[in-house]
Amino acid sequence: MKNLKIEKSRVLIALFPGQGQLNPCLQFSKQLINLGIGVTLTTSLSAFSKLKNLPNVEGLSFAPFSNGYNGQFQLSSVGNFHMFYSSVKSRGSKFIFNLIQSNAKNGTPFSHVIYTIIMEWVGLVAKKINIPSTLFWIQPATVFYVYYYRFTDYSDYFKNSDAKDKIIELPGLPPLSPIDFPSFVFDNVESSNWAVKSIKRQIEMLSSEENPRVLVNTFDALEFDALRILKHVTMEGIGPSIPSTFIDDNTFRADMIEISSKNYMDWLNSKDKGSVIYIVLGSYSKISTQLMEEIGHGLLKCGSPFLWVIREEQDGDKMEDKLSCKDELENWCSQVEVLKHPSVGCFLTHCGWNSTLESIASKVPIVACPLWNDQVCNAKLIQDIWKNGVRVNVSEGGVVKRDEFYRCITIVRGDSEEGKELRRNVKKWSDLAKEAMKENGTSSVNLKAFANEILHGLSFNPFFDGYDGKFQLSSVDDFHMFYSSVMIRGSKFIFNLIQSIAKNGAPFSHVIYTIIMELNCPPLGPIDFPSFAFDNVESSNWAVKSIKRQIEMLISEENPRVLVNTFDAFDSDASRILRRVMMIEKSHVLIALFPGQGQINPCLQFSKQLINLGIGVTLTTSLSAFSKLKCLPNVEGLSFAPFSDGYDGQFQLSSVDDFHMFYSSVKSHGSKFIFNLIQSNAKNGTPFSHVIYTIIMEWVGLVAKKINIPSTLFWIQPATVFDVYYYRFTDYSDYFKNNDAKNKIIELPGLPPLSPIDFPSFVFDNVESSNWAVKSIKRQIEMLSSEENPRVLVNTFDALEFDALRILKHVTMVGIGPSIPSIFIDDNTFRADMIEISSKIYIDWLNSKDRGSVIYIAFGSYSKISTQLMEEIGHGLLKCGRPFLWVIREEQDGDKMEDKLSCKDELEKQGKIVSWCSQVEVLKHPSVGCFLTHCGWNSILESIASKVPIVACPLWNDQVCNAKLIQDIWKNGVRVNVSEGGVVKRDEFYRCITIVMGDGAEGKELRRNVKKWSDLAKEAMKENGTSSVNLKAFANEILLGYNEY
Repeated sequence: MKNLKIEKSRVLIALFPGQGQLNPCLQFSKQLINLGIGVTLTTSLSAFSKLKNLPNVEGLSFAPFSNGYNGQFQLSSVGNFHMFYSSVKSRGSKFIFNLIQSNAKNGTPFSHVIYTIIMEWVGLVAKKINIPSTLFWIQPATVFYVYYYRFTDYSDYFKNSDAKDKIIELPGLPPLSPIDFPSFVFDNVESSNWAVKSIKRQIEMLSSEENPRVLVNTFDALEFDALRILKHVTMEGIGPSIPSTFIDDNTFRADMIEISSKNYMDWLNSKDKGSVIYIVLGSYSKISTQLMEEIGHGLLKCGSPFLWVIREEQDGDKMEDKLSCKDELENWCSQVEVLKHPSVGCFLTHCGWNSTLESIASKVPIVACPLWNDQVCNAKLIQDIWKNGVRVNVSEGGVVKRDEFYRCITIVRGDSEEGKELRRNVKKWSDLAKEAMKENGTSSVNLKAFANEILHGLSFNPFFDGYDGKFQLSSVDDFHMFYSSVMIRGSKFIFNLIQSIAKNGAPFSHVIYTIIMELNCPPLGPIDFPSFAFDNVESSNWAVKSIKRQIEMLISEENPRVLVNTFDAFDSDASRILRRVMMIEKSHVLIALFPGQGQINPCLQFSKQLINLGIGVTLTTSLSAFSKLKCLPNVEGLSFAPFSDGYDGQFQLSSVDDFHMFYSSVKSHGSKFIFNLIQSNAKNGTPFSHVIYTIIMEWVGLVAKKINIPSTLFWIQPATVFDVYYYRFTDYSDYFKNNDAKNKIIELPGLPPLSPIDFPSFVFDNVESSNWAVKSIKRQIEMLSSEENPRVLVNTFDALEFDALRILKHVTMVGIGPSIPSIFIDDNTFRADMIEISSKIYIDWLNSKDRGSVIYIAFGSYSKISTQLMEEIGHGLLKCGRPFLWVIREEQDGDKMEDKLSCKDELEKQGKIVSWCSQVEVLKHPSVGCFLTHCGWNSILESIASKVPIVACPLWNDQVCNAKLIQDIWKNGVRVNVSEGGVVKRDEFYRCITIVMGDGAEGKELRRNVKKWSDLAKEAMKENGTSSVNLKAFANEILLGYNEY
């Protein structure tokens, strides 16, 4: 029988005839072709006839159409451009309609149409012929969202003339002033130019669709928030689509302007590294003689060599002839080659999106001189968000002056802290862009997912079963005969089909087959079972025998997988049972943690995640912690194996030496216990497949290594802190031993500049004389350094610490958090506390307070604070005059620390003091508007989850580094300044609380940021969020023994 086959997927990409659209579409085409998808590019002859060196690649074809000008168009006014656009649209619509129909008739149909900005009419053509289409947005995601708001929910706001004169805050976007918006957004659309009307129609089309998708020439790390703001539109970052594609080659590109000579490359070769200023203002923008003159004199004042691209005018006149100053001037050049040249150290640009992305790829900082359209918004992002350049200020006369160009160029190329930060940032963004385009980078994964879901077609290969539709059922025996015929003939056909396809160079990578009957697993009575379940199999019918053979096959396989036509929420119990039947016996994990409150709840949440993936978990810690735990969760798949540490709950801390003795006892007792536990479980047929251990428990990894059990560190502090420790005990160890290092700003690769007060405790100490914790971390780092491709699970998430998770080359760090009790306030059942809560009266008290009015103060379960510090906090609270809830733990002898406060009576009138509370419940309470905290990592993550801004008062250890991140990197809180006497004064607490809870610009920004981070954290933990995907990948590859990818 003839095969029914849909041809290999072919896509039509329609683009506007302009240089700025051409190369992104060529690069996008290259990506699709590499995924096995054929591409036809269509644009008008006005562009096509001018193209130089078009790539000749299998899978790529071109279909240009006449637009009535065919290369003879001359731009003299905006009206001319409108006429040109109208001609492209009218002629192009007819051409594309006929092209799609012609290809379908010829047996090579397009499966999808992709079109670019201001080509929305192509989507309408595709819709008319019932071909699915997708917009490829070649400007930043941020600009798309501005337009989306302009033409949907906020249209009336933009029509308001007052909006042109004030800072505007749109949901999810940074505050924007009028000069930051794309051109025309404040204009009346009816009187606007053709481009604005085109974008309006585009937005209206998307708004009318169900679950529309837009591909964007950007990448997740660069515009993480902007790609996720809108709920109605799914934005997929698949870039950067630029000619260099990170300087792997420059063959897949084309230019509409001819390069007459490459003498400029010889000139660049003669210049020192980073010495040259490169100036180009795009392929369309026309700049005035006055602006050119100011640029020229600004360059002369700088005194540095420059390469300036000044295009010829349409009549062939050279614009540079009007200048009173010249150096190395070109009418066009290969921008990719120039930007990647080592002599180039500064890029003065109009901020077109291609130029911005190419500068990022090439690690060249920017002087931003935007002219119009999206360029002004891009300049805002460059200076204030990505901080990879400086934006020029326009004078009152509307021109940028020469001194302003000099100022900006001097910053970008100079040795000031601002210039150094710019250069660090361009390197960071370049590295992240490269990572996005790697095989498993975010942009590559996004495009693969789009290609698999939207573009790839199906093949049908039916086989002859001997009946071919003539089968008539009159008895069970008839069905048996039919089944036997299907099995015999199908076996031969499928065998031959697989071999034939392999010979033709397109082998099947996998075979998926169905079953005869469905078998479920809830509690069942006899009448609930499938037919024949109780029969003798030998005398049963063919279907039962088939299912028996299927089960026997699965039992004989290692880690078999079954796809089930159901969904988790509908059939969750059955799915979990299947997972346990098929996997748990082979995947049981031992998690060993230090006996402290700060480690218990992250490990419980981590255990919950693993159990949901079908992996059994045994948690082990010492009885000193276990005996104090309240309300341990009782969950199938989770067990506990506590061990004696020699103290068993009787440990009393009176000095650091006491803690050392306790740690040594935990280590010696625990090593023996865990060794015996692993061996015992193996003998009893329930072996552990993996051991996971936490910080300062590195000796557990050594025990596992001794028994040849793989192990992984679960780091429950920020990734940034791990990076610092890693540098401290590897490549930068000598640097930290230098006494001078304690007194200056320190720059470690990939990390923000850190002052001595930003480093974790003890990093500058001599390790030999340091405490037990530092020695433990040192041994941990040495263990990892000795391993090949070590992996560390980190209680953080990609959006929060994207850079820090990727800095180290030798260690793979995987963000799987935030692992906190609330898991974003879905429930609070999976947690445990070592300190008992005697009463929950504080909840009733919180219920009586106004929204966002309460200050919550807590300094963790370990930290001991001085009476002096408590006194300063108390008087600071009184000065604020706001209600507060303050957790002050009882001392070991039962004494109440608050009794030592001189202002206790006044405090109790204004707020409430408790010995312990459920922090999750407090932070999620709507009355809480500020969290004064010691900056323990769990507390920070819980505040992020609960959208509560922080006043950071770190005491020691990782807390000081965490406080740096809070104030300067995430900007979700304010850090207190310590006085010369080493104490934080009451006025400082007052200052910080007033900022966090006040109505000033800084306070508003903090609250915007906590909402942003909370939303990103929630997204990370969703089914397909980064942390969930990371943990699934780890579980599949390391724990369950297979790799999904």
